[in-house]
Amino acid sequence: MFEHRVIVVGSTTIDQVVQSQNHSFQLGGVTTYAGLTFQRHGVTTVIVSNVAPQDVALLDRFHQEQIRVCNGDTARTTYFVNYNDGDARWQELPSVASPITFAQIAPLVNSSCLLHLGPLFPDDIASDALQQINALERFVSLDLQGYVRQRVHDTIVPVVSPELAHALRAADIVKASEEELALVLEYEQASLPQLLARYQIQEILVTYGSRGGIVRTCAGEEIRYTAYPVKQMIDPTGAGDVFFAAYLVHHILEGAPIAPAAEEASALAARHIAGQYITRQQLALPASLTAGMSEKVRSHGIVSQPGHLSQPSHVAASFAVT
Repeated sequence: MFEHRVIVVGSTTIDQVVQSQNHSFQLGGVTTYAGLTFQRHGVTTVIVSNVAPQDVALLDRFHQEQIRVCNGDTARTTYFVNYNDGDARWQELPSVASPITFAQIAPLVNSSCLLHLGPLFPDDIASDALQQINALERFVSLDLQGYVRQRVHDTIVPVVSPELAHALRAADIVKASEEELALVLEYEQASLPQLLARYQIQEILVTYGSRGGIVRTCAGEEIRYTAYPVKQMIDPTGAGDVFFAAYLVHHILEGAPIAPAAEEASALAARHIAGQYITRQQLALPASLTAGMSEKVRSHGIVSQPGHLSQPSHVAASFAVT
């Protein structure tokens, strides 16, 4: 049996959740949720990321699950703060890692069948790296969330990046939330079929949250998938990453038709949201790694909303709460 190998590229993050006066820290990023999902499906997974020397303990979870990590040079680790205040949710990005370069990716390409790009902000992957990836004869999947939000005074705001075009040219299959896609289509002044044709994208997955989602192909097919009910929502963070990775395994690597692959992926995302797949406990970070961070955030305060993002794009997925 052919052994599939996937390279997951993007920031591995320290994620802090702030709710009232409570603070918690966990491992985050597309590399975490997609990387663990690929590996748990029996796909040999390699992560390319930049984590600062003082934070390398972040990578222990990957090592425990037999995932190889190619860690690059950076003085800082990407650090997100996710604020939850009733129905209002917004994010801050106090620290970002150095951009991931093509030199980090190139040695791994020949032994891989899928390159999965999961940038969390526009400079997560260097611009020239995207252009070089475009020239590769490898299947490329892209979560475009990082190109529809920008860091303004450490706050995340929904803005389309000029780097989006480079990313789309490199991609064969793309995932976006409904809100992200709307921003992209307005920016590109294009319909969805025109966007796919312009950038020669084979498929795009669009997530509609509790309403399920669609897969649209370059041939004009539109396949809908359902959202699975979740009796108790524990944590939706990373559900979109889990969904996309599972879909890629079933459809691209195993050759399943679009409809059943999307349904399988949607069911797994629901399990994740219910706390039955990648759990908070598995991602919890030791106090020694996060000492002092709560004080840093407390000094910012959470009374004002420096930049409102109603739902962080990395938590968008297919689920229903019943």
